Amino acid sequence: TQSTWEGTTVPHPLVDVKQIIPKLRSHVLSGCYIVFSCVFPRNVHLSKCRAWNVARQLGALVQDDVVVHRHRSGATPATTHVVATRFGTSKVNAVKRIAKVHVVTPDWLWSCNERWERVDERLFLLADSCHGNGGGSSPSSRSSSPGLGGHRGKDPRRRASPLVERSWKVGGSGIEKGGVYGEG
Repeated sequence: TQSTWEGTTVPHPLVDVKQIIPKLRSHVLSGCYIVFSCVFPRNVHLSKCRAWNVARQLGALVQDDVVVHRHRSGATPATTHVVATRFGTSKVNAVKRIAKVHVVTPDWLWSCNERWERVDERLFLLADSCHGNGGGSSPSSRSSSPGLGGHRGKDPRRRASPLVERSWKVGGSGIEKGGVYGEG
C-alpha cells in the first residue's frame, strides 16, 4: 500500500502513535495470567483499580481466582502470577508450593509498566516475614499503588539496573524490536 504526503509517495501508510504505543505495551505481559490478592479493596469495581487496568494494558489476562491446572480444552489457562501484598491469603496459600507460579509484590507490576518489559520476578518475590523467604521488600513499608500517597522507598538490597534503551523499527510487516543500546 502506498500513500501520498505533501506530493511524495510513501511506500507504507503513516502510522499513528496513538496506535503504536498501546500495541507495544500490550505485548509486555502477554502470556501472563495474573491473580490479585489484597491489592485493592473488595468493594471497589475492578475497572476502577489502577493495578487491574495496568495489567490489562500490558497484555496480561487477569483472573478472579487461582487456576492450578490448565483445563484439557485449554479454555482456562493456569495462573502464572499472584500479585499480593501479604502472605497468608487463600490465593497465596493455594500457589505457594507450585514452582511455576510467581508470587510477587505489586512493585513487579509497576516496574514492568515503567520499563515496558517483563521484569525478572525474582527481584520482587513476596517476602514471608515469618520464614524470611522471598527477595522483595516488606509490603508494609511500600505502597501497593504509586500515586496513592503511600511511601515507595527503595529497597537497599536491590541494585539499580543499567539503563537499556531499545530501538523500534516500523516497517511494512509491522513493528519490530531493534537493537539494544547500553549493554556490552
